[in-house]
Amino acid sequence: MAVTSTTSTASSSKGFSGLVSGMNTDDLVAKLTLASKNKIFKEQQNSQKLQWKQDAYRDVTASLTAFKKSYFDPLSTTNFKSASFFNAFRASTTSDAVKVTASSAAMPGTITLDKISQLATAQKLSSGSAISKALIGSGDKLTESETDIKALATSLIGKSISVNLDGKSRAISFDQIFSDAVTSGKGADETWADSFMDEVQTLLDKSFGKSSTGISLINAGLSGNNLALNSISGKISLSGDADTLTKLGFIAGQSNKISTLSTLKDLSLNSSLLGENFNFSINSVDFNFSKDDSIDKVITAINTSNAGVILSYSSTTDKLTMTAKELGSGDNINILETTGNFTTALLNQATAGKNAELTVNGIEVSKNSNTFLMDGTSFELFKTAATSTDPITINVTENSSTLFAPIVKFVSDYNTLIDKISSLAKERPLRDYQPLSDEQKSAMTEDQVKEWEKKAKTGILASDPTLTNIAGKLKSMLYEPGVTGGIALYNIGITSAGWQQNGKLQIDETILRESLASKGAEIKDLFTASGGIATKMDAIVTGAIETKGVQGSRGTLIEIAGIPLHSSDTQNNITKAMTLSAKAIALLNTRLSSEETRYWSQFSAMESAISKMNSQSAMLTQQFSSSG
Repeated sequence: MAVTSTTSTASSSKGFSGLVSGMNTDDLVAKLTLASKNKIFKEQQNSQKLQWKQDAYRDVTASLTAFKKSYFDPLSTTNFKSASFFNAFRASTTSDAVKVTASSAAMPGTITLDKISQLATAQKLSSGSAISKALIGSGDKLTESETDIKALATSLIGKSISVNLDGKSRAISFDQIFSDAVTSGKGADETWADSFMDEVQTLLDKSFGKSSTGISLINAGLSGNNLALNSISGKISLSGDADTLTKLGFIAGQSNKISTLSTLKDLSLNSSLLGENFNFSINSVDFNFSKDDSIDKVITAINTSNAGVILSYSSTTDKLTMTAKELGSGDNINILETTGNFTTALLNQATAGKNAELTVNGIEVSKNSNTFLMDGTSFELFKTAATSTDPITINVTENSSTLFAPIVKFVSDYNTLIDKISSLAKERPLRDYQPLSDEQKSAMTEDQVKEWEKKAKTGILASDPTLTNIAGKLKSMLYEPGVTGGIALYNIGITSAGWQQNGKLQIDETILRESLASKGAEIKDLFTASGGIATKMDAIVTGAIETKGVQGSRGTLIEIAGIPLHSSDTQNNITKAMTLSAKAIALLNTRLSSEETRYWSQFSAMESAISKMNSQSAMLTQQFSSSG
């Protein structure tokens, strides 16, 4: 379709449209600026084609993504990269006490799990008791002296401190009511210190409340002649006015639980750490720490090492626990302490590991793990269960026939995918159909516009090297064996449908069924081996649609066109090209406006000159007529 017009800023308001000369100035300016308008329209067409290309690329990306999700995603029930998916057997049970999976070495039949009397546990070393010192004041602030207690209560009027329990802070204020309650007298079986402590407890209960069983969340008590604060499972810390804290025998930051970020020398522990350095080995792996290191550093160093243990601190129990990664009985934690007393002071209670104990087909079995392989079937134990009167039944059945439908669907979905990619690359463009201008669209019906644009989009990715490369890789790898000396697809009845079919495959169902029944292990290798079909196909697909990383390191299609709702939506080559095109269109429109203004100025000047000449001519004619 020939270009007839495009968006223009021209308007007869820019000058006199032939009022004197009688010329159609609008038409003349339009014709004089047609070349500039055509440049704009060509650039608009280019921008539209870029948009169509981006849409087409993204459609291919969506198809590849869906294919990958169906056949290469670990969470998919048809993950063709999973060896377990191709196992010739399936193991099943209705019990929630055990999970079973049949391997390629399994035998069909029934396994009776008579009972699971014990699960495997790990050996542990832990703190025998809470390692942090209690939150206890100092300075003998709460003597039994009536005078001292009353003086202390009076001195606290109008003062307050901040008490934090597990991140929740409350201001504990000591007012006249508190002082009066302390000084009004004590119970018959109480000391004056008891009376003071009781009133502190009242304030704490008012601020933090009690549990559903009526237990105070923070308990106030006495340790000698000092106030002590404690919580069954929470972490308490103090802050606020230093003078008020001092009156009570406390200091800011004092807590009933250690901070793992504090250095070893600053920890307030029930069992003191001795020395400047702490050197020990765990399962022959050496560790060296100083008093300036933190508990957090110790934990990280041990947990990231090859010692085979996990060290953790629980603020709930206020204990350190070292747990062997390997389950079962035996000595799985061997510690040799050479300098200092870190392990002997903080890890002084041992709990032996246990083996899993179960009875299978009437035979007692002991395993040092809750996950193990027995007679080709993998067991994962979750809990003790069953007795001889209510055994767990595990059925192992032949599974090859169930692979037929997934493989057929895999081939069908592959055919749809490869046909789309190949067709787009082979499709020839219809040169007579180009993007329409707004004026051209306005002269057509909506259906006519849709039909026109459908034809204009034809061949938008013709001979595209990226699509050709993806299709070529997918086609070539399908005819290779999964392992050296292994079988290929044509050995199990899956062959090419012919060169004219865009690389699609066809299936001989009889041969496929026979192969599934007789070549289970070989078929598994064909798809799941490191050089198998699923592995290589996934690598090809991922190489096209990978979205991870920064621009320049993503999949080829993502780099070209991006995808919606992702940073690549704007960070891609086509969007960059469309941005440049939009700038070019804006510049061309600016130039067109200037060009139109210039022509209108020239025509206006001409109209003014003609008008002036006409006036002079009329005046001369009148003069000559008068003189005659």
